[in-house]
Amino acid sequence: MESLFDGCCRSTGNVDKETAVVEWDAARQDSSVEVTPSQKELVSCICGAVQVFISTEAAKRVLCHCEDCRRWTGSAGVMSAWYPRSEVVTRGELTSFRKHPKSTRLRKNCARCFSCLLVEHADPVVNILEICIGSMKQDLVKLDAHLFFSQPVLRMADQVNKFIDMPQILGGSGKLIREEDVWKDAPDGGSPSVEARCLCSAVRIKITGAPQFVGLCHCIDCRTWTGGVGHLAVVVPMEQASIQSGEFVNFEGTKVRIQDKGFRNNCSKCYSCVFSKHVDISGGTSIEICAGLFPKAFPLQAHMFYQQRIMSIKDGVPKLKDRPKELGGSGRRLVQDETPYSISLERPSDRSIGLEFQNEKCEGEAGRIASIEPGSLIDAWNKSGDPKRRVLVDDRLISVNGITASSDEEVRKLCKGIGKLHLMLARHMMVD
Repeated sequence: MESLFDGCCRSTGNVDKETAVVEWDAARQDSSVEVTPSQKELVSCICGAVQVFISTEAAKRVLCHCEDCRRWTGSAGVMSAWYPRSEVVTRGELTSFRKHPKSTRLRKNCARCFSCLLVEHADPVVNILEICIGSMKQDLVKLDAHLFFSQPVLRMADQVNKFIDMPQILGGSGKLIREEDVWKDAPDGGSPSVEARCLCSAVRIKITGAPQFVGLCHCIDCRTWTGGVGHLAVVVPMEQASIQSGEFVNFEGTKVRIQDKGFRNNCSKCYSCVFSKHVDISGGTSIEICAGLFPKAFPLQAHMFYQQRIMSIKDGVPKLKDRPKELGGSGRRLVQDETPYSISLERPSDRSIGLEFQNEKCEGEAGRIASIEPGSLIDAWNKSGDPKRRVLVDDRLISVNGITASSDEEVRKLCKGIGKLHLMLARHMMVD
């Protein structure tokens, strides 16, 4: 059973790029493969050129935090669902990479957009495919285990078993480790100078100085690109990053330099996710280097696009609706309704109720308060009314005089009523 994870979940040191084996899997290039009615699409790549279909339930769902898995995805590791080979059909062209000639583990990316998609075992005795499930379009994933959790780059803060290596049945020690013990003495990656390396070590990027931001983006594109929880990004200005070696490819396989335009970029040899580019609100360009390529973890500052997550991470770190303000987003934290409360006001025709809303388009989010106008009726209520029923930014207006609205536009119309207004609101709480 040890061959099941041969070449993975072990730190084998730097690999000479001359010995790295890159293959094209001809058996999987036929896009005319028939899909039976019993098979459903599990995942696909960003560009849609590759789809993976399954006809059974996953045997296990795990997140492997080993150095190799982190360097391939550029993220926390490979989050995969395990299926028998016979139950999986793929459409589209895939690349194959194995770290050294003796490795039986083939890591496969879309040959067009280089999204991380699956891990296959060259040994036919191992009847399993590990499907990267970052792009799954379903409810939140519940993991069965964390593997090789001795040096993670992301706090998980869950109750799932965390193995130092692997369970005994898979050839590991079977020993568990507590997350608080892992992080207790763990140094962060924020040294004055630190180097990121891809899986094959052909790409080496050195950064100097502290990052301007470290965040985990949970958007569907970032999850699909990395095949996991999302793009765990160390954001630095372009002038703080220098390429020591390596070439990159982006969408359509075009070779690029770090100075070139292009959003998501992979190593041109092992197809590891390496970096993305971002133009901030000041017009400057930042490089978002995949944190999984660094030897140590950087302290996480925020989760981005958290409502699109595939897995909840209750780590106490702010959960944002989009990006921080300094990176061009709204900077708003993701909130949810908690306790309902009500207030009553008398509105004359010449005075505003004073609420601005967040223009949320998500179902159940209409009436989320963005700001309160000074000198308005609500502002006066907050200063003179019951302190426990003060209206706060991020609370949600549910109804006015018993009438609910499905959009912010309808809520605004209800707030323009004259005379007695009975407002039902919901107190907000921060999502974790």
